[in-house]
Amino acid sequence: ENDQKHVKIKIRDNGIGIAKEEIPKLFDRFYQVDSSFTREYEGTGIGLALTKELVELHHGSIQVKSRKAVAGRSCSGWTEFSVELPLGRDYLKDEDIIKDVNKLIEPELPVHDESFFSHYKPDGQTETVPGLLSEEIQEEKTIILVVEDNYDMRQYIKESLDSFYLVEEAVNGEQGVRKAGKIIPDLIISDMMMPKMDGNELVRILKNEETTSHIPIILLTAKAGHEDKLEGLETGADDYLTKPFDIKELQVRVKNLIITRKKLQEKYGKPENLLPGIKDLKLNSIDEKFMFRVAQVIDKHIAEEEFDIEEFCSEVAMSRTQLHRKLKALTGKSASLYIRSVKLARAKKMIEEQQGIISEIAYSVGFSSPAYFTRCFKEEFGYTPSELKK
Repeated sequence: ENDQKHVKIKIRDNGIGIAKEEIPKLFDRFYQVDSSFTREYEGTGIGLALTKELVELHHGSIQVKSRKAVAGRSCSGWTEFSVELPLGRDYLKDEDIIKDVNKLIEPELPVHDESFFSHYKPDGQTETVPGLLSEEIQEEKTIILVVEDNYDMRQYIKESLDSFYLVEEAVNGEQGVRKAGKIIPDLIISDMMMPKMDGNELVRILKNEETTSHIPIILLTAKAGHEDKLEGLETGADDYLTKPFDIKELQVRVKNLIITRKKLQEKYGKPENLLPGIKDLKLNSIDEKFMFRVAQVIDKHIAEEEFDIEEFCSEVAMSRTQLHRKLKALTGKSASLYIRSVKLARAKKMIEEQQGIISEIAYSVGFSSPAYFTRCFKEEFGYTPSELKK
């Protein structure tokens, strides 16, 4: 309908209808009308809320009328939505207009056919994958991976977090596993019900893979049953939120899980945990076994000045980015800094036990210059080797 100033669009179906008491709630975020349809056909409860926001941004209005079908009677149901929008653009400000429509197009997320964890190369070189964050950004920033097949929900979560973190996206569980194995995010938020691979399977795979076992995972689901929650937690999920959820609660849970990882970094970053044999590490988790193996590799090459990151990556069987992100998450140190810290911790122990003069000890842990060794030692511990010896 067009009255020269406004256009009105009406859409009516012949479905089961909506009860009167539910109509006022239709435009609330995450509200879902009770229906006889199976869960496979249910929405997320965000589409109508976004529709209303878009209509109002155009200074329009949206209304709904409905008649509920009555079982066993000939009274059929229907629902009708009416959208009224003003014509022209006089009612809009210049800043309301986006001239480059290409900015509105959702970029296609990269999907790759490689097997889940076959991205590392023996020489330690990082494989380039289009659409992923650059290696430099990956190494220093807190990355959150959002795995959600519904675009609206995915964007809603992303927008609530991208002021604080770098947010990567995956459109299903399979792609989520591949991206997690490649970029090694600091935390993953995943929907439970997705095509190709559900959230529980995603958790199971990632928690049993050495490169990703340390990553905290929050599962989101519309299933509110106690058994459903237990299933997710038993699979290895670190937290569980039922839809609809308060976005502020999600932000707090994300923050708390990241703080917990920081405490773990403090544990593994302590000098007494840097050397194999100094403190018995409990080998009851994939992460602790990984840290022990890393320490063994460094111990094997501790006297070699030429032992570099490429060789380190090759012996640990991870790409440079994977190893860096894994060590950074567990210890708070980059791979190169972690190697240096282990060498300095070994040197400190040797000085304390008076196993030689300082220059000999410096050479024995792979430093080519006693002066450089002294400078690094002071940066690590706050005092020089000579001061420690005294």
